[in-house]
Parts: sequence; C-alpha cells; structure tokens
Amino acid sequence: MGDVRRARRAHSLAMPRHHLPKLASALTLVAVAAPLAACGSSSDKPGYCDKRQQLTEDVKGLTSVNVRDDGLGAVRTQLEKIRTDGQALVSSAKSDFPDETSSLKLSIDNLKTTLEHTSSQPSIADIAVIGGNVASITNAAKALTGATGGKC
Repeated sequence: MGDVRRARRAHSLAMPRHHLPKLASALTLVAVAAPLAACGSSSDKPGYCDKRQQLTEDVKGLTSVNVRDDGLGAVRTQLEKIRTDGQALVSSAKSDFPDETSSLKLSIDNLKTTLEHTSSQPSIADIAVIGGNVASITNAAKALTGATGGKC
C-alpha cells in the first residue's frame, strides 16, 4: 500500500505534460528578457553622465557668485570645483566629444590664468574680464552638456 501512496504523491507533484510547453516558453522568455532589461539600466550610461551633472551644478554655483560682494575667494573656490569636475568630465568624454571638451578646458584655463593675475582688490576692468571668462565657461559647459544629452 505504501508504494501506491508514493506513486499518487509523485503523480500529484508532477506537472501535467500539457503544461510543459508553457513552462518552456516562460523560461525562454525569462532567459531572453533578463539581459535585455539590463541593457536599459542606468548603469549602461557612459561614465561622463554623472560628471556632466556635477559640472552643471558647479557652473550654476559660479554664475551665482557676486565678485564685488563675495570677493575673488568665492570665485576661486568655485573655479576649483569646476576645474576638478571639469577635468574629470573632459577626461571621460574627450574621445566622444573632442571639440566640446577642448573648448571647456580652454575656458577653465583662461579663468584660472585671469584669477592668477588679478589682485585681491579687482578693478572694474578685472571684474569685466572675469565675467567674460565665466560666460565662456558657462557656454562651453552648455555646449558639452547639449552634445552629451543624447547619450545620457
């Protein structure tokens, strides 16, 4: 009698044959869909996408500095953030966007040079030059951000 019970239990646990094709289709779907789902994940974005966002925030911070009220120290502090984050972005995106990254690097270098040659009490002319450098960085960052947008 024990053999009959075991046979019934095994039969009740076994999947009916008419369900096997459905199970095979479901497993095939999972095997194909899992890698495809991974393709759309945010980790597949190029490495410069996060760096691009950080630079955008840094540039916003620079454009909000008032040289007359905040002084050159505030500009230098923000420039250092832009230089660090800008260099990281340039390094990671230069092979895909050589023109835009070169323009950004040149703009950052120009502001750095201007600040190195400006006294702690800038003249109106100095402030105008610094403002032009800030505008140049802003435009270069916007150009690079726009160019990378489709990939991020």
